[in-house]
Amino acid sequence: MKDTVALGSNTILMNIFLCHHISKAILFAFIAAAVAVSAEPPLPVFSKQEKLDYLKKKLYTHQEVDDWLSGRAFLKTKYDPELGYVPNSRTAEHGMDGALIHYNIDDSGARRTIAYADRPCRINSYGGSHVNCEQVQDGETFQEILAGHLCEPVRNFGDSGSLYQAYLRMKRVEKTHPADVIIFGLYDDPFYRNSYSWQTFRFGKNDQHISPTMPYLKVDWETKEVTEVPNLCPTQESLYNLCDLDWTYETFKDDLIMNLAMGSPNQQLLFMPDADTIYHQLAMLTSKYVIDLVADYADKNKKKILFVLSYHRINFRKKIQDNYRFDQEIVDHLDSKNLSYVDMMQEHVEDFANHNLTAEEYLEIYYIGHYNPRGVFFYAFNLKDTLVELLTPKPVPYQE
Repeated sequence: MKDTVALGSNTILMNIFLCHHISKAILFAFIAAAVAVSAEPPLPVFSKQEKLDYLKKKLYTHQEVDDWLSGRAFLKTKYDPELGYVPNSRTAEHGMDGALIHYNIDDSGARRTIAYADRPCRINSYGGSHVNCEQVQDGETFQEILAGHLCEPVRNFGDSGSLYQAYLRMKRVEKTHPADVIIFGLYDDPFYRNSYSWQTFRFGKNDQHISPTMPYLKVDWETKEVTEVPNLCPTQESLYNLCDLDWTYETFKDDLIMNLAMGSPNQQLLFMPDADTIYHQLAMLTSKYVIDLVADYADKNKKKILFVLSYHRINFRKKIQDNYRFDQEIVDHLDSKNLSYVDMMQEHVEDFANHNLTAEEYLEIYYIGHYNPRGVFFYAFNLKDTLVELLTPKPVPYQE
């Protein structure tokens, strides 16, 4: 049976009850104060059998692992020992007007570079699906739009994972394909993925993505200490452990994300949770941690970083209609560190003011799930000026 354990001062309260010389008034006042201090939401607690029952539904079959590794199924990604997975060349029918979208990944792991591909590259980009530019063609990405304007290539190393995974990929790629300036995308949903040890706790399996294990940030919720943990399945053979109930139980029984998922409605983590939930607070804590990792890497390696905040249409709608943004503390953190960034939330708010449209009518201009080609163009040209400022010497169109 499900139970909850509040994070509070239970030991102190028990000692007070044992004290015979304290008045009821003082006791009740102390209890009220302790409850106020212990306002953090409770961590869910489940029995071993409940966890086993949950994990049984998540197990892979040997055939599913075989099919992914051989490229017969789950074609969105391919296995990577360090990162868990990387993008794969594929075709998906989810473009504008139902168009087939062709994703071509080159030997470096980047999405195909088209404009000025024969010239030296000074700009690499990393991040989630808004950096990868899901749902638009290779030639419609913001990297290709910027390359065409700046007259130099912009490489696209976007993927569909967490901010932490993108940071690790950046460190690896920069060893072999270094750039002077790095665009690091801060898309909203990857904030919540930093602590995913096994993506199936959030996404399950679908015909495009098997949702495997990945490197993650483990958080001790009492101390708020963050620990970097490598991929739990670092070999192809170890992936078959995800078919084994005993192994998955011993590995994930104390996993914070799994327990939060089990405690959520329909045992499904929400896309955008309330700000007072552990899930949201975990996302903010780990995302600020990754931002600091990226900034520290740039400082030590003499690179310039441009962070770009981008959002699902749901979060734009909340800002436009209710003047609410879920990530204000991320913006505050970037400001406190004096880091260079472009805030697409603010760019859209200002653009919306120039239209006589409802919020939904406005968002239809730019979105088909992710950005449509028009949205990608908006994204590219709203980060262009800040990007140019970071480049030395200036791109050809901006040289005197």
